[in-house]
Amino acid sequence: AIGQFGIGAITIAQFGVGIVFGFGQIILGTTAIAQIAVALLFGMGQLATGYIAIGQIVFGYYGLCQTGLAAHLWSQKFRDPEAVRFFKQLAEYTGFLLNKK
Repeated sequence: AIGQFGIGAITIAQFGVGIVFGFGQIILGTTAIAQIAVALLFGMGQLATGYIAIGQIVFGYYGLCQTGLAAHLWSQKFRDPEAVRFFKQLAEYTGFLLNKK
């Protein structure tokens, strides 16, 4: 679905629900990239939730952020070794290498 308001398996919208993936300003879905990304598995945005959450403010199990709440958090104030290992491994797996050594 594409539009200002969208609901679909894959959604690109200002406000939307993406069952598999959503991209936009405010998105709810399994995976989401948005300013406000409310996701179950992977969320990326200014405010993000999900099992893996990346953004300025996050809520999740693994969090990479400026500030947030997560079981394993990598932020400006906290550097959980498990979160560091996970996000470095994720970066290597996806091709976004943080440090080439």
